[in-house]
Amino acid sequence: MARGRGISREQVLDAISEIAREGQNPTIQRIRDKIGGSPNTVHAYLSEWREQLDGVEEGEIELSDYTLSLFEKIKHAVTREASQLASVSSEKVKGELTQAKSELEQICAWATKWESENLELQEQQGQIIDCSNRLEAVNQQLESELKAERKIRIEIEKKIAVLEYENSRLAQELKEERHSRIEIEKQLACRGAEGKD
Repeated sequence: MARGRGISREQVLDAISEIAREGQNPTIQRIRDKIGGSPNTVHAYLSEWREQLDGVEEGEIELSDYTLSLFEKIKHAVTREASQLASVSSEKVKGELTQAKSELEQICAWATKWESENLELQEQQGQIIDCSNRLEAVNQQLESELKAERKIRIEIEKKIAVLEYENSRLAQELKEERHSRIEIEKQLACRGAEGKD
């Protein structure tokens, strides 16, 4: 249907009747899909038709049986569509709530697992720190003992050096004493020989 030309009130009402007979709710877009026209024009005639429909429900005007039957069909179609939309919306909300609940449970399970692992890691970290402190204490003790051992070794080396010096000096003195004794023995031997002569 062409969209550019103007449309009349009768065309809009006919389109509304046709849409209602199809069991659908007359809307601006559905009317324009059938006869075209501008949204403003369609909206004006559709609003007028709805005002008349409200008047029928309140008993303000009298219409033919056909028109009343048509209005009932329209009301039924609108009610059915609204019910379907509500049902779909309700199911969608339930599905989203179920999915959200499942995701929340997964997050809670993950958080619990993470907390447990975190506590375990903290405990392991505490054990590592404790072992590190013990190793540090042992290392300091070993360094202290090593320093003491080095000091003792230096003292021993000094004493050994002194003893070696004393031993060398005593050996030299002993050597000189032996040499002197040999000389004395030689002199005594010479004197004894001269006395026999």
